[in-house]
Amino acid sequence: MKIYTDLNEIITLQGAHLKDGRNLKPEDLNTITDGAIIFDESHIIWVGKKSEIPSEYKSLPSVSLK
Repeated sequence: MKIYTDLNEIITLQGAHLKDGRNLKPEDLNTITDGAIIFDESHIIWVGKKSEIPSEYKSLPSVSLK
């Protein structure tokens, strides 16, 4: 597993699943600033603010994308 940190913005479709992906509006998107993504070879494990990385992942190798 690895962490990418210092992402300026991550756009998610957090609200889109509630609408089954139909008739989306800008407010259905969620923007995460100063984000981080934790992933392995085939899956995204976690997405959120860098300051909120779960403690069990903080020791993983990370790459800053600044």
